Amino acid sequence: MFKTVVVILFLVSPILCHQPVAAEPLRVGIHSGNRTLEFVTNNGDPAGILVDLWREWAQHSGMELEFVAVEPSKGTTLLGKGKIDVLANAPPGKDVDYTPAYLTFDYSLHALMSFHPETPGHFPARIGIRTDDLLYIDPTKLNNLQVQQYSDHVEIFKALENGHIDYLLANSSQLILAINNMRLRKLHFPRKSFYQQPIRAAVQKNQAQLLNEITTGLATIDSARKARSLKRWMPSTIGYRIFWPFIGLAFFMVLSTILVITVWLMNQRLKQHVWRATRAMSAYSSDSGHPFR
Repeated sequence: MFKTVVVILFLVSPILCHQPVAAEPLRVGIHSGNRTLEFVTNNGDPAGILVDLWREWAQHSGMELEFVAVEPSKGTTLLGKGKIDVLANAPPGKDVDYTPAYLTFDYSLHALMSFHPETPGHFPARIGIRTDDLLYIDPTKLNNLQVQQYSDHVEIFKALENGHIDYLLANSSQLILAINNMRLRKLHFPRKSFYQQPIRAAVQKNQAQLLNEITTGLATIDSARKARSLKRWMPSTIGYRIFWPFIGLAFFMVLSTILVITVWLMNQRLKQHVWRATRAMSAYSSDSGHPFR
């Protein structure tokens, strides 16, 4: 009996050994609260521009992805420990291997409408920024500036209103999503960004093959696909950048045009009414034999 079992195992083992093993999904670390760019919805679903782009990459590469939410300050640590395979948006200056930048993310200086130069005109200017965002800003861009960190955009905006800081450094679209619309009317939205963050993915050291596959795949995503994703997740700021006196002038011109058209239409109707009344009186005069004067 024992010999029979051994023979069966000997015959079956090659078959078992050659069974295909399902490839494990690539674990992509995304930040849980970086709205518009990469975040997790209230339903627990990964979302944002980077999630769209990585799904596009997976579709073309045939790779299965698993998105893992991480805290911004712990992303590279989890990468080093092997808890994730790649970090979609890696902060600079870490001991990891980076891909080339596959997207840029704008940060702008916002000030109250009463004080809105697009670059700090006095030093040291006081700058308010989210702690999570500070990880991605080139430190040399903040030289001679007094940087104050806050947990979210609402706190920074309150500090700006209360005069504790001179500028709010943030992505304009994220501000629109975070702050009440009427309060945003107090802010100046600059035409040019203060800093463009190059978004780069990262893998552990000595993962050259994986790094090359990711780099090649991300490079194949065309600009039109990126533009669609940006439009989907980032609300337009043009309504906040238009100078308000021009908006008032445009409103006045539209109102004046409507008024002129209304008066013209009323005048035309009055002319028609007079013409019809005149014809009616003329017809009555002809029928009655009394001249119409």
